[in-house]
Parts: sequence; structure tokens; C-alpha cells
Amino acid sequence: MAPQIVTVGGLVIDWVMTADGQVNKHGCGGNALYSAAGARLWTSDVAAVSCCGNDFPDEYLLAFEQAGVDLSGIRRLDQPHHSLMGFQYDQAGRRHVYSDPDVLAHWGEYDGPTMLRMHARGQPDRPPWWLKAARAVPEQLPASFWDAKGFHLATSSYSTQGPFVKRLYERGIPFTLDPGTDMTRARLRAVAAKIPAFLPSEVDVAAILGHVEPEPALTLLHELGTEVVALKLGPQGSIVYDPRTQRTYRVPAFPVAAKDPTGAGDSYCGGFLAGWLETDDPVQAALRGTVSASFIVEEFDARYALRFTRVDAEKRLRDLKRLMD
Repeated sequence: MAPQIVTVGGLVIDWVMTADGQVNKHGCGGNALYSAAGARLWTSDVAAVSCCGNDFPDEYLLAFEQAGVDLSGIRRLDQPHHSLMGFQYDQAGRRHVYSDPDVLAHWGEYDGPTMLRMHARGQPDRPPWWLKAARAVPEQLPASFWDAKGFHLATSSYSTQGPFVKRLYERGIPFTLDPGTDMTRARLRAVAAKIPAFLPSEVDVAAILGHVEPEPALTLLHELGTEVVALKLGPQGSIVYDPRTQRTYRVPAFPVAAKDPTGAGDSYCGGFLAGWLETDDPVQAALRGTVSASFIVEEFDARYALRFTRVDAEKRLRDLKRLMD
């Protein structure tokens, strides 16, 4: 049986340090799982596609399987998992990324300012061979996945997303795309007409267009060829361009006691896709994406959102719609 939604991305072991110094080590993360968790709040038929090393914790994947997420598209590699990432948030809400295991081993002992100084010196990245070996490819998908109603391509390299864009476009399968850090204006122009819905963050837009205000940025992205565009603005919610009305709409963040923003944008994308497929309305999709993100930010770890159901999500959706009125 084909899933309704397939998310394609990475699996990461998250280490998080919040702005107030709270530390969570060895968390279940990765945009494939965060986006799947966001979509799962709206539909029970979700699958995730990714790669992981032979030491990636079984309990992380088991939690998603027990929540009904199909993981048959995840490829196990016969080598250790090198996607160990540290995310530190400062008082301004900026995220600083670490990937050096020797540095991460001291989290909880170093204070925030010390970590930031270490970040400023730069940290080694994951081995280049791992980045290539752990790249998800269309050929690893079970045949039934190609009958899904929609796909989400989570943040990854342009070379990783490209083959999926080509295959999905040729098959006429709707999909959403969250660009990688190497997306440029020229690259976007080359593929924009093939992307049904483009879901960048403010950081992504700055890399593609330079420093442009949100509403003009949406117009520019649409002029490059993308139809539906939703720009994620973190705590400020999101702004959506609807090609049917040729208008932009602002959707506020749902008010919760946020602890960890890691994965919020990915879960927004999963919820957005689920809402878009169900309603064919970008604004309604953004509302559902916002609700999905609201569950993720309440606690550490992608598994936290799995305890909630569509009933819980619908309640927040009603409250969010009242905020929009």
C-alpha cells in the first residue's frame, strides 16, 4: 500500500544547547524525521526516506515505526553514523552549528559564551566520503512510494535534491522543497518551474536573493518560476504567496512555551504538505504547518511530537484560525 506522504532527508543525532543553557544530548533528529512527524499529525500514512549508519540508535527508528511511519525507505550503511550535530541557540535566536565530536563531548561543562568562541574558530565537518555515501537516491525507494500523493524534499544539497526533483516532475507527483545552503538564484531559476511549492527560510532567501524584505522576496521567488511560496520566519510565523489570488498572507506562530526550535521548520514543511494535499489551499497548508511546528518546539527530540494526534492538532488549528481573524 502506498503512503500518502513521503519525506526525503537526513537522520541526525542531535545535541542541543538552548539560549538559557539547557543541554540535551543524543537526541533523535534529522529533517527526514522532523518533517515526517509534522505530516503525521494530519495523516496516518507517512513514510520517510534517508540513510543511516550501522550504529544509529534502533530505538529512534522504532518510535517512528510504532507511531505508524513507514521506514522501509531508510537505507542502513555498513559503517558508523557520522551525522552527529550540535545546535546552540543564542539570546538573539541565532543558531550555531557544531560537528566536532570532541567539542560536543564537553557540552554541559562549557558555558554558552565559551561555546560561541569555539564556534567562531570553526569546527571540522563530517567526512566528505560520508556525505556522499549517506545521500538518499531515488533508486532506494520501495516501488509503492512512487504512488504517494505527495513528497517533501527536506534541506539537502542541490545534487541530492536534483534527481528527486526530476523524477517527481516527470511523474507529475506534487512535492514541496526546502532548499539547501548551496541553492543559488541561478540554480533556482533552472528548476523553479518544476517545483510546485517552495518553502525556504529567511536564511535561505538571503542566500538566494540577498537581503530582501519578506513580501518582495515572495514576489521575486514567484517571478523566478515557483508557483506556491511560503517563507518561514521562525518566531514571527510565516508568509505565504497564493498564486490564485496573487496575494501574500501572514500566518502567526502558534503561542506555546517554546524550549527547542530544532526541527521546527522541517515539521512546518511536513504539516504544510499534508494541508496542501488535503485542501489545495496554500494558506490552509501554512496554518497546518504552523500547528505542526508548535508541537515540535515544546520539547527536545523529534519523538516528542509522536505522542500527539490529529485531534490535538485540530484543536490548535481552530485556535490559530481565531488568531488570524
